[in-house]
Formats: sequence, structure tokens, C-alpha cells
Amino acid sequence: MSKRDDETTKNLIYKRAERLSSRVARFFAPLRTMGKIAKQHPFTSAVIGTCLFGLVAWGIVALYTIPETGPAVGNRAPDFTLQTINGDSVTLSDFRGKMVMLSFRGDLDYCPDEALYIQAVHDKWPEDELSILTIDGWLNPAEGQQFVTEHALIFPLLLDSEGKFYTDYDIVYIPQHFFIDSKGIIKAATLGPFQSQDEIEGMLNSLKNNRKIERATPTISNVRASCITDTRAVITWATDKPATSQVMVCNPAGFATWTEPEETLLTSHSVTLGDLYPNTTYDFRALSGYNFENPIASEHYSFTTLPDISPPVIKSVYISDITESSATIEWVTNEPATSQVEYGITEDYSSTIASGEEPTISHSVRLTGLEADTSYYVEVKSKDAGGHEATLRLFPVATSSALPIGREVGMRAPDFTLQTIDDQSLTLSDFRGKIVMVNFWLSYCEPCIYEVPYIQAVFDKWSEAELVILAVNVRESIEAVQSFIDSQGLTFPVLLDSQGEIDAVYQPPWFPTTFFIDAEGIIREVKEERFSSQDEIETILQSL
Repeated sequence: MSKRDDETTKNLIYKRAERLSSRVARFFAPLRTMGKIAKQHPFTSAVIGTCLFGLVAWGIVALYTIPETGPAVGNRAPDFTLQTINGDSVTLSDFRGKMVMLSFRGDLDYCPDEALYIQAVHDKWPEDELSILTIDGWLNPAEGQQFVTEHALIFPLLLDSEGKFYTDYDIVYIPQHFFIDSKGIIKAATLGPFQSQDEIEGMLNSLKNNRKIERATPTISNVRASCITDTRAVITWATDKPATSQVMVCNPAGFATWTEPEETLLTSHSVTLGDLYPNTTYDFRALSGYNFENPIASEHYSFTTLPDISPPVIKSVYISDITESSATIEWVTNEPATSQVEYGITEDYSSTIASGEEPTISHSVRLTGLEADTSYYVEVKSKDAGGHEATLRLFPVATSSALPIGREVGMRAPDFTLQTIDDQSLTLSDFRGKIVMVNFWLSYCEPCIYEVPYIQAVFDKWSEAELVILAVNVRESIEAVQSFIDSQGLTFPVLLDSQGEIDAVYQPPWFPTTFFIDAEGIIREVKEERFSSQDEIETILQSL
């Protein structure tokens, strides 16, 4: 590089450095000016600095104090869009800027006076101050329109047919009301119907004037679950005013039950929960009010029962349907358990029936193949999920004397096997456990022709698990029988007694004759001559 080129490069570097220095000076000039002003006016500078710091701090606090969305007082009301009974679409957030009274109901006919109070408030308050919305989760549009028409209501009735927003707002009892301010914040939530227009307006005036909203209902506090075992717990709480006592309990599957309400008005409440499952978490709410129909609910609480430490309790043992060869043993347990019965003529219980390993609290075991007129020793057993087994020995169960076989009511129906028109073999005793109609008929018998549509209608209506119909034709050809079946459109089983052997045993006095046989194979009724209607047949069947 030449000396001249070197001088040129140095000059360029100096010029760039001067330009950079000039820019830095211009950047810091205002800061130096502000520094001079701050020195000359220290108090004013301090005030401005404090305000700026406060503004930044307020922004940070506001960012972290935005209300949550939920059904609790102080939260932002969950938004929704629903259709009115007229088909209009309504969105809650569209009403920002004015108060909203949101009412959840499940039956508009319940407390109809309250609807009239709400309508009176709607008529009185300006539309730009207040909107009243009522949500119903059970009605269809036609039912809603009928109620609105009958009571001349004009405030919007919204239909939540799927109950989604009942869940969003944690609705347990109805009616339930939410008072929402102009910013969409829930300021009060009340349970139970209003008793007057003035009561509603008192709450609205408090909301309008930014005062604490109060209603003459008890406040629930100090809710606790104690004395917890594997099957029970005690729920206690306090109220600031004398009130009723009740507890709502939800199992893990979400199924809710309510204890019997205690109507005595108290401030200290205690309710014992029983028949709980071991090692299970239950959700519960305490309920109190001035009457048990319209209580107020506490927040959600939960407790977990202890692991199973004891065998199930067997109770309510019942022995039924005793015949000469069978009997039914029923019992219940206080927790799910297996079902087992041991029995025998002696106390060694030589026979065992395990009806099911699937745990249940309602047990039923059918003993069959017993000897007539004999006493049996019976022992029931149930084992819970923890392996704890309970045993209860019963007093001897005596079967009835053997029944004679015959065609009369009260006798065991004579057994038989016949071929159907389709060449299938059917045996009467194979249908033990079901009701059986054995109908003797002839194709040329006018009363038989008259009643056969009623028999077909019963066959179409009743399930095969409940009823078997066996129509026995006596001494006719297959061709004649088939022709009759086709002409009448019959679908129930038709059996052929071509030689009249079964006819000779049952000896029907004329045609048609029908024998009604119960699940034990015993003749319970004999209908001679034709049926006059389908109802006549079903009345007899329902009596068996």
C-alpha cells in the first residue's frame, strides 16, 4: 500500500469516529438535560419517578389479579351461548356494561310465584341497567312456550337441553340465582326461590350501589369430616343462624345421594354417613336452610374411608319359592361381596353353590334338585374384596311334599315330547323356569280359529325368556295343519299329536283348552273353551 493510500484510510477512520461520537453525544444530551432539571427541581422529579414506578407496579399487579372464570362469588361468570324458546341466540358476555340476574331452574312449574316476582322486576327496571336471563335444562321448546304463555312472561327463557352450563355453574339445587355486575363478575349467588319482588330488588340495589349483597340465608362454616372408618363418617359444620341439616354425598362414579333432612333448626350440625365403601374417596357438601326444601350448599369437601378391616355384614336373609325340589335364598350385605350357599341334609353341608364371584350387595341363589319333604341345613357366605369372609347359618329349610302328576290345577304337568310341524323335537320339562301355555286345538274348530289371533299377539309381545307357547294339534294330517298355519300367519311352535297320546293324558274336555304351567312345572290354571281377548290371556299370565 502506498503512503497516499495509507493517509486516505486514516482520514476515513477519523471521520467515522467523529460521526459516532456526535451520535452518542446527541443520545445522551436529553439525559444530561433531565439530570440538570432533576438537580434544579428534586421534589418534582421524585414525584414523577414515584408515579412512573407506581404505574408500572399497578400494571404488574393488575396482570396477576385478573379474576378467574367460575361459579364462585368474585369470579368472572362462565360465558355461554344458548337458544331461547323462540330460537334467538343469546350470549352472556354481550350484556357487559349492565347488571345481569342469571337464574337456573329445573322445573318452571316449581315455585311459579317466583317467576311472577322476576317478571315484575323485569318490567320495573330499565333495560339499559338490568338484564334477566333464566336457564332451564329440562324443558323442550313446546313446554317452555306453554309456561311462558300461561304466565305472560317476557324475560328471556334459555334452553340448556344438554345441561352443560348447569355443570359449568356447579348447580346442585334449583332454583339458583347469580347476580353479575357490569364487568361480568359474580357478586352474589343464592339458592332457593325468592319470596317477594322486594327481596330481589333489595339485592339488585345493593349490586347497583356497590354495597355488600346479603340475603337472609344461613352461612355455612367449619365443615369437617371426622370419625372416619372403613364404612362410615361423621360430617359436622356450623351456621350463623339456626337451620336444617342435610348432606349430599357423591361416590367416585359421580352418583349423588342425600341423607334424610333433619328439620330441627340448629347452629351446630352433625350427620352420620353409613354403608360407605372401604378405601374410597367421597365428595360431599353440607346443606342448611330455613326449610329442607330450599337449603344453601357449602363448598365441595372430600374424605377417604379407611381400608377394609372387617368382613361384610350379612342381613335381611329371606327364603322364598320353596317347592318339593327347590328353594331361593336371598340376602344383602353392607358392602359388595361374593355369593355362596352351602347346604346338605346333615350339618356337613355336602353340597355347595357359588352363584357368583362378582361382588354385589344384593344376593340371590336358587337351590334345585332337592328331595321332597326334606329338611336341609343351609349356610350363606360372602367374601369382600379384601378377602374377609362372613358366614351365617340358617335354620333348616324344609321342602314341600312331592306333588302328584296330573292334569288338575296344583298338580305337576305330565311331561311329554312331540315333534313340531318343522320336525323339531320339543320336551315340556326343558322349559322349566319359564311360564308355558299348552293349547290343544283343531284346524276346523271355529272357537280355535277365533282365539288364535290373540295367542299370536301374546307370542309377539312376550319375550322367549318369559313365556313359551306350545300349540298341540290332535290327530290331524301335516298338510291340514300346515295349511292352517299358513292361512293364519302363525309363528309360535305347533306340535303334532298325530296318535292322540298326549290328548289322552291331558284329556281336554273340548277344543280349545289351554293349560297354564308355572316356572316349576305346576299347572296353575286351566282355560276351557276359547279366549275372548288378548287381555284375558295376559291377565292370567301376569297372575302366575
